[in-house]
Amino acid sequence: RAEFPSPRTLVLTAGLFALFLALQEYGGFPECFIRARQPDPSKPTPLAMRARVAVLMLLMAAASATLALALLVGFWSLPFPDGGWGPWVRLTVGPPLASASLITGVVLLIGLMGIDYPDAGREWLARAGAVTSLYCVAWAAVFAIGIMGPFVLAQLLTKYFAVGVAALGGWLVTTVAGVLAGQSARTKPSSEESAEEQGVGNKLLAVIASIAPSLFLLGYILFVGIGVHATLARVAGVTETRRYVAEPTETTYTVEVSGAPQGGGPAAAGTAVIAPIVVPNSPVAVSSSGPGTYTIDVKETAVVGWVAAVLTPVATLQLHYFEALRYLPDTALSVFLGLLAMLVVTFVASLRIDINEFSLHHFYKNRLVRCYLGAAKAERRQANPFTGFDPRDDFPLAELLSRRPQPNDPPHTHVYTGPFAIVNTALNLNVGSELARQERKATSFTFTPAYCGFLPAISRRDNEQAMQAADDANAFRLSGYTKTADYSGPGGPRIGTAMAISGAAANPNSGCHTSGPMAFLLTVFDARLGWWLGNPRWPKARLLSGPRAAWYYLFRELLGLTTGRSQFVNLSDGGHFENLGIYELVRRRCRYIIVCDSEEDRRFTFEGLGGAVRKCRADFGVEIEINPEPIRLRAVGGERLSGAHCVVGKITYPELEQGRTADFAGHGYPDEARA
Repeated sequence: RAEFPSPRTLVLTAGLFALFLALQEYGGFPECFIRARQPDPSKPTPLAMRARVAVLMLLMAAASATLALALLVGFWSLPFPDGGWGPWVRLTVGPPLASASLITGVVLLIGLMGIDYPDAGREWLARAGAVTSLYCVAWAAVFAIGIMGPFVLAQLLTKYFAVGVAALGGWLVTTVAGVLAGQSARTKPSSEESAEEQGVGNKLLAVIASIAPSLFLLGYILFVGIGVHATLARVAGVTETRRYVAEPTETTYTVEVSGAPQGGGPAAAGTAVIAPIVVPNSPVAVSSSGPGTYTIDVKETAVVGWVAAVLTPVATLQLHYFEALRYLPDTALSVFLGLLAMLVVTFVASLRIDINEFSLHHFYKNRLVRCYLGAAKAERRQANPFTGFDPRDDFPLAELLSRRPQPNDPPHTHVYTGPFAIVNTALNLNVGSELARQERKATSFTFTPAYCGFLPAISRRDNEQAMQAADDANAFRLSGYTKTADYSGPGGPRIGTAMAISGAAANPNSGCHTSGPMAFLLTVFDARLGWWLGNPRWPKARLLSGPRAAWYYLFRELLGLTTGRSQFVNLSDGGHFENLGIYELVRRRCRYIIVCDSEEDRRFTFEGLGGAVRKCRADFGVEIEINPEPIRLRAVGGERLSGAHCVVGKITYPELEQGRTADFAGHGYPDEARA
């Protein structure tokens, strides 16, 4: 709290003044001001007009800087709590208050510039202020919970034990229920179901799924704060333990007076009524039968139960809370080196711990392979007697590329002549500039024996990036397809991997169902069945089986920031985009399509069919006419049965360009998109 004008204050004032001048200059205020008063741009601007603009800019910058500086000084002069809390309260609310001062100055500046400030500049400043405000709120919340939360929780447990235990139990139960409910189909009711049809149980699950991520995040930050405080106390060498006495009421203790009363009187015995939490052998002020105050050693006679044993660490944390907080600023170098060491360990670990291997994907995939591919060759399997798995059950998807036997084929060569396999998955697109896909939050990504990939939406940014690196063979490409035999490693992906990705319903990023808080919750608990694969648009990345720096893409998955332009893409259940497999068959303009609707559609709303029809119409200009009404349940002899086993519809494709398939806008698809 320096006296004005201190050198630090002068530097801050000059910085604010320069900032507000720059906002006017680069925001377009001078040009807009002159244009409004001199309509003919061909004429030179008079010197008096330029001087007027300069004076106005200096005055407005000075006024805005003065307001911002006054608010900064006022906020910094607030009477923050003394003792242990003071510096940490400043750390919690200081940056948000400083940002609020700056934003207020910018608001004044915008008001002073009036109609002479372009809308584009005003929008930029408004967006910058909104983003800054969001970060300030997040800063204050995280620091308040992480720094003050552990002490509040300790107070709650020691003073109101039952309430504290109930709160912790409720948090744990809600978190577990949220993880289970987050991927339940019952939490995603059909849009055609009314509130009454959803049922009380479904609505309760939906409420749990919506509040559990936020509650978990609150507790997560709180327990991280507890861990940090416990570590600081250990590093600071604070070892004294505080016992917790189970009695919730005041207790009378027999004490021995070791000091003498004030005024030189004789020592005397007495009793003291003290708080339920006692530090053994600590100095306590007590009034004895004689006048004066004495220093005593407390000898507890109350019985300590199991609750006290459990809460002893809590009482210890409460006792040394401010000692641990005060320890941090005095050892800044040690803390910095500790943080640096943790960052190094995190970086090295991310290079060795594969983001795909350490997930639930393999647990899921291995059982799918054993159930379906292994069962197809049951008599020839050589399974491990302990696990029951046979690695030879799985095989590369590229081997399903149909061809005719050739005369020069080696003896006993197996030549596949069966149907052409198309495995549908969803590429999660939670961020990006594809406005048409912001509602879907995903696009179709296919695995076939010939090609793997997706058809990206080509933006101006993509074209510019591709043109700048046209001569670089390893640069970003416009095409989103690559040959299967070379994709993600020698031989290409195996059919078991593609099948498991196609059924990866439980995933933090799940197309239109993606929720930021739920993505955080599921990622922390590693409820990840999806898979990270190289983006076919990046020639080097497409050859790798997964990201080399796991932490970067794990954080993108944690925060729901998956995109189709990064070097690796996040794939999950094809149903997160389109659940019936119609979309890719329509893209290939199939003449006959047989659909088996295996959705969990107990009310026969056919939402998956409706979604596929809408996507095909919007993306391909293809009209699908089908009436599923005969399949709906109806009363027949006291039972509810379908009136028909199947229905037949009609697909109307638009006219073709010569030799190419095309969407409704006439854009041709590359050959690999049809393979």
